[in-house]
Amino acid sequence: MVPLIPALEADDAQMTESDLLYTVAYYLTGDPEHAVAVVTRALEPTAGTVAAVPLRQLLSLLPEAALPDDPLPAVDRLLLVLHDIAGLGYSELAGLLERPTAELAEWLFDARDRYHRFHGAPLGRAA
Repeated sequence: MVPLIPALEADDAQMTESDLLYTVAYYLTGDPEHAVAVVTRALEPTAGTVAAVPLRQLLSLLPEAALPDDPLPAVDRLLLVLHDIAGLGYSELAGLLERPTAELAEWLFDARDRYHRFHGAPLGRAA
């Protein structure tokens, strides 16, 4: 199994907040160096304090365009990364994206369906 984060081994029990941010940034940018730079900016102190919501800060720093080699819309990739890879629950996603939980559940269903159609396999499985 390939770890989500280069420095995080499979036997590590939990990701730290910065590990989670890096994982999300890496899967949304496809570039490890850019991911590190974005996480560093997201965790920078704001007016003398650490940003209250680093994940929201991180998302504001990332481009909204899909990756060049990925046919999925950017919003689909974002939802799949946050829920299926980073492990955020529906209520966490709803709070983060400021959308009703039922709407996010529907979006996720549609995103998984498009992923399956584009890749010929469910998320995380090779075609």
